[in-house]
Amino acid sequence: MDYIEDVLKVAVSCQSWKYKNKLPLFMIDKYDIKKVKIGNIDTIFLFVKSSLDSIPVLKKHISKIQKLECLPVVFVLKSNIRTFIEYLIQEGISFIVPYKQIYLPFMGMMLKDNYNFTDNDKFLPSTQVVLFYYFYKQEKNFI
Repeated sequence: MDYIEDVLKVAVSCQSWKYKNKLPLFMIDKYDIKKVKIGNIDTIFLFVKSSLDSIPVLKKHISKIQKLECLPVVFVLKSNIRTFIEYLIQEGISFIVPYKQIYLPFMGMMLKDNYNFTDNDKFLPSTQVVLFYYFYKQEKNFI
């Protein structure tokens, strides 16, 4: 929850969900379910304990939860598998990968950490062309 507060700069509160015992046992085993308030918006967070199921199965899980309480459902994932994340976005299924990505369409929000801090010791082809141009022309002022 600290991640959401840091990124969105809103208060986040978490409490147990009162309808948890009305769900099938396999769902209770698969998710840690909490009612989370993001700013002034109530949501249901499903903290995934193991691997995720297919998109149609996730949609069934969402509908079961929303039959008990009509709130947005957000999956909290441990890692982001690119292809699966793309399917979640295509289907409009909300999710959070802490410190990586937030997709909350009911709030009109999609945030992604795209920073790749890698050391690159190679010149790009465009840089090579410019350097070769100056070398071949024997220009003295190329820096």
